[in-house]
Amino acid sequence: MLHAVKFKHCLWPKVWGGRRLQHVLGIPLPDDQRIGEGWGLYDFPPGLINGNGQRFSAQVACGPLGGLTLGDLIGRYGQAVHGPVRLLPDDQFPLVVKFLDASDTLSVQVHPHKNEAWYIVHADPGAVIYLGFRRGVERKDVEKALADQTLTELLNTLPVRAGQCFYIPRGTVHALGAGILAAEVQTPSPVVYRLYDWGRHENGRPRELHIDEALACIDYSAGGGPVRPAGHMGTPVATVSELLQCPFFSLRRIQCSEGYRRTVCADGMPVVWIWLKGQATVAAAGAAEPLCLVPGDVVLLPAGAREHTFEARTDCTWLESTMPAADAPSSAR
Repeated sequence: MLHAVKFKHCLWPKVWGGRRLQHVLGIPLPDDQRIGEGWGLYDFPPGLINGNGQRFSAQVACGPLGGLTLGDLIGRYGQAVHGPVRLLPDDQFPLVVKFLDASDTLSVQVHPHKNEAWYIVHADPGAVIYLGFRRGVERKDVEKALADQTLTELLNTLPVRAGQCFYIPRGTVHALGAGILAAEVQTPSPVVYRLYDWGRHENGRPRELHIDEALACIDYSAGGGPVRPAGHMGTPVATVSELLQCPFFSLRRIQCSEGYRRTVCADGMPVVWIWLKGQATVAAAGAAEPLCLVPGDVVLLPAGAREHTFEARTDCTWLESTMPAADAPSSAR
C-alpha cells in the first residue's frame, strides 16, 4: 500500500551559498562547505543533470519504500503515484522542490522553459530580490547597460520579508539577493542562462555567462511584486492561506496549533508538503510507525494513498503544493 514518503536532501555547494539550511531548518550539512541548494523533490531522466547516464531522482529517506527513488515509485506504481497529473517525457515527475540559501547575491539569470515560485523562509534586514526590468526597458537598453556595467540600474529591486511569495514565469529576469533563505517550487528544467554575475569568480576564473541566449528569451514586460494571497480559511487551530495558483502548480501555506489532529487523504491527486516549522507525525492505517515531520522535510502523499492520521506535536507551518490534472483548464492568479 502506498503511503506518505519523505526524501533525502541532495546538497549542492555554491559560491553564493551558506549555512542557513542547517541554522534555520536543521538540515545537517558538511562541515566545510557553503551549501547553496538543498533539493528535496526531483526526478530527471538520464543525462539531464549528471554525466553518468543514470536517472537523477530523489531517494525515499525511510520506511518500507526507503532507498527507492521517485522515478522508481512512478515506474512501479504508475498512476497510484501521480494520478491524473500528466508526466513529462520519459515519465518525469512534473515538479521540483528546493531550498535556496543566498549568503551572497545569485547571478541575474533567466530560464527559457522553467516556471518557479519563491517562498521567503528567512530574510535578513534590508534583503532584496531582483525581479524583471523596470517599465519601458528594451533589449537595446539591456545591451548598453551590460557594456557599461550598469545593468542593476534597470532591474526591479524589491525588499522582501519572511512569508512573502513571488511567482517567476519563464522568461523573467531574476536574482535572489544576499541574506535570504527561500523555498523554491518549479517546473523541471536544467537550463539556466546567466546574464550578469556581479564580476564574480569561481576557481580563479569568471563564471560563464550566456548573454546571447538570455537576451533571446527574456520577456521584457515580466516583473511585478509579491503574490497577494487569494484567500484565507481558518479554524481556532488551523489556517490555510492560498498563495499561488498558476497553470503548472498551486501553493498554499498551512499553519496549525499543537495538538491539531485530523485525517488527511490525497483524494486521487498527489500532494507535496514542504515543512518549515514545528514537528508533526503522519501515519497510514496499519503502518508500523508514523512518519515524523520536521523543518526541511519534503513529503509526497501519492495520489493513491489511503487515509492518514496527522497530528501536530508543536505549532507547525508548512507549504502544500499540488499540480493540475491533465484535462484541467489553465488559470493563474
